[in-house]
Amino acid sequence: MAGKKVNKLNFEDAVERLGAIAAEMETSGLSDCVKLYEEGVRLALLCRDEMEKAEETVFVLREKLGGA
Repeated sequence: MAGKKVNKLNFEDAVERLGAIAAEMETSGLSDCVKLYEEGVRLALLCRDEMEKAEETVFVLREKLGGA
């Protein structure tokens, strides 16, 4: 996964990587934890953006269906 840039990941891969980061942080030293935390923040922001896009799509579709 290290070869992939964060912004190239899809939502599912980002969530999977977040889980891996959490596991890695349990056994890593402080400097590695800081790097992993930074990657995790970028992934979390990517996931948040994707969720907001999905929420907007659902909202638009509900409006088209008359709010059903």
